[in-house]
Amino acid sequence: MRASEILLENYFIEDDKLSPFDHHSTRRFGITLKEINRRRRRKEMQKILDQERKKFLPTMYNQPTQ
Repeated sequence: MRASEILLENYFIEDDKLSPFDHHSTRRFGITLKEINRRRRRKEMQKILDQERKKFLPTMYNQPTQ
């Protein structure tokens, strides 16, 4: 699966909105299952992008053939 397909699959428009933060609140926000899954998908996507970069780097930095 390509990285662009993963980006489209895991992109949610409704999550783009910033939520206001109350600076006077002393409570810490707990991490939700939704956030855990989002972080897992982001980490998997980063692994795929790194693999694609590693495949491309030798072609970029190899010595030119004569």
